[in-house]
Amino acid sequence: MKIKIVAFLCFIFQTLIIVQLSQMSNPSDILIMQTTPFTAQFKHVMSQWTEADYQFLLNHYYYDFIYPFLYGYFFYLLLKVAKPLANQWILLFPPVAALADEIENIGHLFVVLNPEPFSLSMWAMALTAAWIKWTCIAIISFLIIHGLLSERNDCVAVVITSDRE
Repeated sequence: MKIKIVAFLCFIFQTLIIVQLSQMSNPSDILIMQTTPFTAQFKHVMSQWTEADYQFLLNHYYYDFIYPFLYGYFFYLLLKVAKPLANQWILLFPPVAALADEIENIGHLFVVLNPEPFSLSMWAMALTAAWIKWTCIAIISFLIIHGLLSERNDCVAVVITSDRE
């Protein structure tokens, strides 16, 4: 039951974030902002935004500061169910991804609210955190899929049993 509730909450928060960001002039700017290793490109993206774009971005943070805790817990539960590896260290990936997401949010929020003078250190912190987050999410996704495919019968039994808790 926990997995279903957390999955539902993740879906709600992700939808709210997407609705906020999709109202921007160019929603793909957010992915560029998160992943570009070039300060000039980051600044260019911000220079193209309207006042409304800034408001949509700022408003999305109301949800995006809560969402990492939800998806971190959701991934943690899925990894426990999928059991892709015997090592317990894999359970560290979800909280690391969530923490990196929070650091990324803080860095981006600081740079967006204080564009001049541009803080190279805050931008670098946000960029590094974003790459850590996306790397962890890719690893988590691989481990969950690997675990579900390699132990399909055991996983189905565990998920059915977990639903009865």
